[in-house]
Amino acid sequence: MKLSLNVSQRKEKDDFLIDVPNDFYNAKFVDGEIYYEIRDSRNNKILENGKKFLKRYLIILLGLLIMFGVIVSSSLYIREISFSNYEDESVYHEVMTSMKKVGPFYYPSQKLNTLESKLRINHPEYAWIGLRKDTSILYIDIDKIDVEIVPEVTLKKGDIISSANGLVDKMIVLRGKSNINLGDVVKKGDLLISGTLSENEIVSPLAYIYARTFTYEKVVVDKYYEYSVEKLKSTSLSFKESDNSKVLFDFFFFKIFRYYEIEKKTIGDIRSCDIGRMYAESIVKKNFNNSHDLNKEYIIDMKVISFLEDEECYEFTFLVNKYENIATFVEY
Repeated sequence: MKLSLNVSQRKEKDDFLIDVPNDFYNAKFVDGEIYYEIRDSRNNKILENGKKFLKRYLIILLGLLIMFGVIVSSSLYIREISFSNYEDESVYHEVMTSMKKVGPFYYPSQKLNTLESKLRINHPEYAWIGLRKDTSILYIDIDKIDVEIVPEVTLKKGDIISSANGLVDKMIVLRGKSNINLGDVVKKGDLLISGTLSENEIVSPLAYIYARTFTYEKVVVDKYYEYSVEKLKSTSLSFKESDNSKVLFDFFFFKIFRYYEIEKKTIGDIRSCDIGRMYAESIVKKNFNNSHDLNKEYIIDMKVISFLEDEECYEFTFLVNKYENIATFVEY
């Protein structure tokens, strides 16, 4: 039933004057009758309950709004700047000078990834400098270079070139003259680090150049393949232990073994296209894992850009996006 704030009523004039209703509104005299409105008591109750509800929960609602505001604002401002491991006063000063202070809080004057890139360029003595924000705390992550340098007399002279096309993301140059900067796009075969410092000074370059690379990987997978399965053919009891037996009963020196006879069988099958693609992807990953440092290098993404099929095999061509060390030494 729909409730309204007022309810319309009608009474004869004499009746109205004898028994005047409480809280009547908008009384009108028409043709010997009085038309008026009174407030609906049911709506009064609803309004009263609504007021009581607001009074009771207003503080809770305001508290929730304040809490929500604090959570949202904490993702914007910085209350503290701290090192996560190794500390460097110059790096800390550089980060602080890039902040705007508003009251007790700090706000970065530029994007954090932009500031990260500047810090890595200005401090090549470190393997890595990163900025990481956790709630209202900005952490500075610094990784020191910890590489054993081989004595110069045992090293060969040469250059370091790029092993793939890529975008340079991280550089650790220990010896040699750098021909590139962070953020440069390089091609396969480009000179990255030169061993020739001057006409009279030649060294063996040593560097680690990490980049996002894109390479094409072609894999051919046979449709027909074979695999071996083992099937339990039969079992029997024996008092002697063998390679295919297990202890069934053991009481001091008395033992009973169950002997298992296993039948090995070779089964041939035809790979579907999806199974062939997954097998091809596993080959690309296996080849990468066998030739890279998995603690620092990894495959980012892999997509099929070309597919061919004949009666005997599938041919997949992948565009592989990797993060890897592209520094390759070439001797003079």
